[in-house]
Amino acid sequence: MGETFVRFKIWGGDGRAAEVEAPADTGATFSKIPERLAEELRLEIVDQVEVEIGDRKAVRKLARAEAELEGIKRTIYLTIGKEGERPLLGYTALEVFGFKVNPLTGRLERALPVE
Repeated sequence: MGETFVRFKIWGGDGRAAEVEAPADTGATFSKIPERLAEELRLEIVDQVEVEIGDRKAVRKLARAEAELEGIKRTIYLTIGKEGERPLLGYTALEVFGFKVNPLTGRLERALPVE
């Protein structure tokens, strides 16, 4: 199966917004955007988080932002990637939006949250 790409919108400070195309990465906890985009959107950094990147660990800035996917608008957390790293939509955002990736079709499908 290939990658499932999605388009989602992120709102930052002062009502600024950007549309992002990224793979839906069910192996990534958080979503990620490049530092340049986070600065352009004036996202507020709310914390730092240690993450695994392949076989190494790194500390990343963590921002909270309003985002929209398939007409559904929710608050998600984003890590801030280094220059040259591509954006991605992680599984926690997929769950917040109420979607899952169908491994047979490679498309997003609605999914009920689990309590």
